[in-house]
Amino acid sequence: MDALLDGVLDGRLCNKMFSLFELCEKAKHKSLNILEPKFGWKKPILFSDIFDIEYFNENMQEVKMIPRGKESNYTLQSATNNFHHAKLRWDKQRDSNSIPSDAMFFQVLKSLKLNKTNEQKANSVEGVEDLYGVHLRIEKDWQGYLKHGPPQLKGQKAENNFLIETDTFIKMYKEFTEHKNILLSTGEDHDQISKKFSECGINTCFYFDTSVEYEVSAAINFFLCVNCKKFIGISRSTFSDLISTRRFIANINDSYIYNYGNKIHKRIDMGLHLDPELAVKNTINVY
Repeated sequence: MDALLDGVLDGRLCNKMFSLFELCEKAKHKSLNILEPKFGWKKPILFSDIFDIEYFNENMQEVKMIPRGKESNYTLQSATNNFHHAKLRWDKQRDSNSIPSDAMFFQVLKSLKLNKTNEQKANSVEGVEDLYGVHLRIEKDWQGYLKHGPPQLKGQKAENNFLIETDTFIKMYKEFTEHKNILLSTGEDHDQISKKFSECGINTCFYFDTSVEYEVSAAINFFLCVNCKKFIGISRSTFSDLISTRRFIANINDSYIYNYGNKIHKRIDMGLHLDPELAVKNTINVY
């Protein structure tokens, strides 16, 4: 009986993506395929509840995903600590400012596409290619993390706005551009934040659907931001970082961060660096 690699994906959506990169890397080295992994933040859902599993298998070169429910035809091998191992690999790439062109990191990101139902929901946001995508990391769990995390993440340095007030961001945004139409992506308080933007003459739209699992909405926001004219995020978020990387893959290179020097800066690292200074100063060698 053939074997499958069965792995747990850790954290929220984009940490789970990193875990999936590593799961596929492990499967490649063992010449195995993988069992469809579980996603979901509030409740368990499947990869195929978010993404197109057929598209994934058509585009992946060396690793295929077997739909959950068909695992009785296989023996399962467990793969653990996937996000931890992914982070170690990511650290090496950041330290060297380089990444191979055939990295699993790229292969999996290229192979992710919303399923038909979620793609229709994303398409309900019209004219996204003319909007500036804005990811504000201000949720309560992020505030709690910064409160108890290492000092360099607490926003104590003027150049590191890891937790930013909406009014401060609006000031920076208006100094950056006169563009008046944005797609707002944040985990909560959309209406309140949109009202503040509106009071300053900036039109906002957002997609947030409480009828679906949280990570379904997050994934729809992810691909909406990928397709925006420009994207502004924060280098300390895997959500912002992977959007920037996916935009690089699609040859959409207008990605920016707001957490450096009290200004919005273009990032040139294709989403690889967490450190904001490195994100705006270090180009990455793809070899």
